[in-house]
Amino acid sequence: MPEVIDETYDSILTPEETAFFNDTISYINATVSAKALEAALLIGNYILTNYFNDDPDLAFSKDSNKPISFNILCEHPELRLSRNKLINMVKVAAQERYLQTINFDYSKLHYSHLEKLALLPNDSLKIEIARECIAENLNTRQLSYRIRNQIIESEPADSDVTETDPKEETVEDLFFFLDQLTGKVASLNFDTLLQSFEHLSLETNESLQNKLMTLIDTMDAAETDCENVLRKLQTPAPEDRY
Repeated sequence: MPEVIDETYDSILTPEETAFFNDTISYINATVSAKALEAALLIGNYILTNYFNDDPDLAFSKDSNKPISFNILCEHPELRLSRNKLINMVKVAAQERYLQTINFDYSKLHYSHLEKLALLPNDSLKIEIARECIAENLNTRQLSYRIRNQIIESEPADSDVTETDPKEETVEDLFFFLDQLTGKVASLNFDTLLQSFEHLSLETNESLQNKLMTLIDTMDAAETDCENVLRKLQTPAPEDRY
């Protein structure tokens, strides 16, 4: 069943504001097809400049009187990125500016690494962990553990933060499973395999068809489940909204 979007913004925005948001949507949708890091930095810097006057403190404040509503942009039906992804891009862009001011070479870090590092304040600890990540060739999951441990160690002794959170551990296990699953799916090269499918026996042909149909059904169900989880994850709590 197709989605029906009844909400329109023309009734609450001036023509100039509507044109501004349309330009933003066009810019983001055109840029998102580029390489992950390049696109993320371009989009993050664009939002940081045009929505928050190049002020990271303003971007991440709870001030409701901001020059242009980031919420309206995130709720636009034609935007192809989730709110959380846009926020992460702004964080990474703000972080990039900091890294450039200290001449830190982050070219060996992937975008997923920079997303994790953006959880930390822009200080010497961030640089230390970034250097460790490069030197030890940490993957994103390993970097996430390293950052979480550093955050725990930096908490005051009487902090309520515990060293292990069952929910976090469950999610970390899911991260590992999803990384493995994504890697296995990505490694499938059907173009190459098709060359060997021409002279299969009838029994093997039918068996392969059945398995592929089962896989498609399973992936369709998993896609629906993933979309439901994403919608919940991407809906911020009232206190977390910009």
